[in-house]
Amino acid sequence: MTQEEKWFKIGEVADLLNVHRNTIRKWDKDDFLSSVRIGTRKDQIFPKEEIGDLAWKKLIFLKEKRVNQSNWLALLI
Repeated sequence: MTQEEKWFKIGEVADLLNVHRNTIRKWDKDDFLSSVRIGTRKDQIFPKEEIGDLAWKKLIFLKEKRVNQSNWLALLI
C-alpha cells in the first residue's frame, strides 16, 4: 500500500460517514478526528485506519442500538 493509499480526503470522509464536510472540519478542530495538512493548498487528509474504525462504530450503533443517523455520534462521545 502506497503512502497515498493510507489517507482519505475530506470529501471521502464526509461521504463515507454521511455527514457534511464542515462536520468533518469541526470534528478535526475539536480533536475528535486527526488530520494532516498537505500541499500548497494545505488540504486536509485523514488516516484511513481511524476513519475505518469510526465507520464500523457507526454501523454497529445504527444496527444494534437502533439509533437514527443524526444522533449516533453522541453515543460514541
